[in-house]
Amino acid sequence: MPGANLDAKTKGRVDPKAAQPWVPGGHSAVVLAAQRDDPDSIAMLAGLGADVDARDDNGATAMMHAAVTNSTRAVEALIVAGKTLQSCPQPFPAQPQQF
Repeated sequence: MPGANLDAKTKGRVDPKAAQPWVPGGHSAVVLAAQRDDPDSIAMLAGLGADVDARDDNGATAMMHAAVTNSTRAVEALIVAGKTLQSCPQPFPAQPQQF
């Protein structure tokens, strides 16, 4: 789609009744592909210029999402796309937001 924003993020919607400690949303297409272990989409998005280092609303990167979901093919695709393990903060981003 010409002119599409490759780095657009999902909107966060907080359910006050949910027991979820993390803010939902703020995921880019690269993060969603990493969560789904989809290396082809990661390569395509990176080739189109998407930011593979973009952070979600919790400060987590696509690499972090791939690691948490054990998405090994996505980790490999992110490394090929230029993402390095050194750019992941240690430890995982700050404490979850409390509701």
